[in-house]
Amino acid sequence: MANENCEILFDYLRSILYDSTPTQIDVHSLDEDFQKLGMGLQFLDHAINELKQCSTALAKGNLSEFNPSRDNFLCDNLKNIHANLEHLTWQAKQVAKGDYSQHVSYMGDFSNSFNQMTEQLKEREEHLKSEAELEKKHAETVNKYNQLLLELIRQSNDDVLITNIDQSTILYSSHNKVRVEQENEILYYFYKNINNPCEWNMKDKDNRYYHIVTINMEWQDKPSFAHFIHDITQEKKEWDRLHQQAHIDALTQVGNRYYFQDEMQQFLNCKTTATLCYCDLDHLKYVNDNYGHDKGDTYICDFVEILKSNIREDDIIARLGGDEFCILFINGSIDSINQKMEFINEEFSKQVVDYPQSFSYGTIYINGNEDTSLLNILQIADQRMYALKRKRKMTT
Repeated sequence: MANENCEILFDYLRSILYDSTPTQIDVHSLDEDFQKLGMGLQFLDHAINELKQCSTALAKGNLSEFNPSRDNFLCDNLKNIHANLEHLTWQAKQVAKGDYSQHVSYMGDFSNSFNQMTEQLKEREEHLKSEAELEKKHAETVNKYNQLLLELIRQSNDDVLITNIDQSTILYSSHNKVRVEQENEILYYFYKNINNPCEWNMKDKDNRYYHIVTINMEWQDKPSFAHFIHDITQEKKEWDRLHQQAHIDALTQVGNRYYFQDEMQQFLNCKTTATLCYCDLDHLKYVNDNYGHDKGDTYICDFVEILKSNIREDDIIARLGGDEFCILFINGSIDSINQKMEFINEEFSKQVVDYPQSFSYGTIYINGNEDTSLLNILQIADQRMYALKRKRKMTT
């Protein structure tokens, strides 16, 4: 019987130690001498089960589920760990609130890591506070400069438009001189044709001219375009007037030598074909000497008028000086141009005046595919003009 009791108790102890759910025994089925030992094993079973539950709760961090019995000596060390973790939790909450005076000295290697983390958080917060203070001062300075800039803009004759970088939404407008309709027209032109920071010019539907400088910037923490708008209408009119004076012959109101050189250079750069006619008025010195310079001026103007009435609007007339003229015929063969010039000369000579009227000319076909200079073109046309002049003198 003793062996049977021992065998039951031993199996029970092994089940307590190794089984997740120990097999229970009926203590009263044991002999009286073994019942007390059986009850002791039941107490051990309860204590170990409680130890497992408490250690599981600690392992998962569920501190509120740690509830061992006061007389369970197996949980004494776990109770210490639980108390330390609860205190550490409280300390962590204090650190989260900004109390970096918390110090841990009761958890070995973990204490060093915790204390080092706390010190680093303290240093980082101090750094962030310093950065925030600098940022605040910077924002205050920027705001002062912005207020100053806006006041300067309000006092100036220029306008400023600030728009979203992704769409033409107006974020700010000074409304000094430019109206809302003009703003919308300017922005439509910008987003359709430019859409990049640069200096640019445009003319609106009211024939006003603007010089605009567009830059990238941040406006209220958003990437934006700032458009600085200067109305240059008066400057443009003055420039056009001066350009007109510099490029128009005062007597005949056709282009002068500078106008001709600019137009010809643009034409040559385009590599297109045309025919150039170089003209020289005959008898101008004779008219000036015998009838006066007023008649000489009339002679020159009559020549220009008959040219205008016999050429197309696209063709270019220029007075190079004195009695020298050039006509650039954009279309037409050199033979047809020679016929036209001969016809004009005949009509010119038929006009009833007190003095003879005629002109000599030389033509040259300009092939856009050939590299040539304006000087070379004029030299050839001039030579052909003098050849025609000599031929006429020989036949008269």
